[in-house]
Amino acid sequence: MENIKTLFVGMDISLYGFNIEYLDIDSNSYSSKKNKYFLNNPTGLNSFIDELYFIALKNNFTKIKIGFEATNNYGFHLPFYLSESPLLKKLKLDIYQINPKIIKNARKSYSEIPKTDYYDAYVIAERLKNGKLPPYTRFDPHYLALRFLTRARFDIIKKLVSLKSRFISMLFIKASSFTQNKIFSNTLGITSLNLLTFFDSTETIANMDINELVSFIIKYSKNHFKHPEKIAEKIKYIARESYTLNRIMHDSISYSLLTLFNQIKFLTRELKQTDKQIEKTIVTFKNDFDILNSIRGIGKVFAAGIIAELGDLSDFTSQCAIAKFSGLMWRIRQSSKYKSEETELTKTGNKYLRYYLVEAAQSVVTHNPDFQPYYQKKYNESTKHKHKRAILFVARKLIRVIYSLLKNNKLYQTPNYISNYYSTLAIKPDLYMSKSI
Repeated sequence: MENIKTLFVGMDISLYGFNIEYLDIDSNSYSSKKNKYFLNNPTGLNSFIDELYFIALKNNFTKIKIGFEATNNYGFHLPFYLSESPLLKKLKLDIYQINPKIIKNARKSYSEIPKTDYYDAYVIAERLKNGKLPPYTRFDPHYLALRFLTRARFDIIKKLVSLKSRFISMLFIKASSFTQNKIFSNTLGITSLNLLTFFDSTETIANMDINELVSFIIKYSKNHFKHPEKIAEKIKYIARESYTLNRIMHDSISYSLLTLFNQIKFLTRELKQTDKQIEKTIVTFKNDFDILNSIRGIGKVFAAGIIAELGDLSDFTSQCAIAKFSGLMWRIRQSSKYKSEETELTKTGNKYLRYYLVEAAQSVVTHNPDFQPYYQKKYNESTKHKHKRAILFVARKLIRVIYSLLKNNKLYQTPNYISNYYSTLAIKPDLYMSKSI
């Protein structure tokens, strides 16, 4: 049996540099004080690699485990440099990118030590010794390129939701009845937004000539409406029913709404450009993209997001590993004969993957008849938070389906038991047929 002696290396990374601690299985340190800090640049990293190799060689370490917290992008380059180092390739090297929550919880066991960068590195090295951490896998640069785009899109959507919510809230101040009555199919559509930001008050709208208002609607809707006169009359009526705003505040409220409107317009334009860029990049993963798209309801956006965050399927030993990676696992609370009925998600995994899986689950429940019986079953079983828990169970089921399809390189097909279920109901939904790629 091969005798493996392991060196555990904790790295606490910041913008300018990183602190290091080298420990063996017995928590003995192998570094001098002056060499525990290195600059976060190629020169500093090469100095660290030289010292690491020297320590490993001098003390007969045959395996190295390096761990660092997944904080911002300050550690982005480190795994690539370390795994490509000719010196470290001579040794068995495992790299771990650790969830900060795990280190935070581990630190509670060391309440007597001070909170410094060096001791943070020490805690990381100690946590590495305990094991049960997923090793960092070098992702294909194509996955990373797609991930930057899908995460950028994620951020744009979050900002848009926030801005639209603020716009609707502030709109009530300027035109209360416009938020209470739906004139246009989309309150934040181009025609509606222009109407609500162009005029300084509802009084102006209520008193303006009907023909002038009709012309305004035709211009900004690009003659979209069949009966602009009726819409104009309704707008004037609603304007009269709104609260009257103090004239001193007219300009400030209008300007604030206009600012929000311009931001919404800008981000909406950026969203379209980002989607186009994602479509160009996703071509690299056409096979996986087609597989995920074959599940009705997932769609292009969610498919791209799942592929980007999931990476290479070979990194996962099972669908359970994906569930754990995404944080779609439930905490079990049990003591003696007591077992809690209300369990929580761990939420310690990849929040982006969890977001795309949960959103995809919402969509497939709406658009894919295959998932509706399972959703209804879980909905009926839940005693609290029925819809929320049922959707999370569908997301968990979706992981099993996605893992199986990608692993076997198959397009989605309706399972036999679901086909039989619908046949008993005399329903023939338009479902995807079985195919191989």
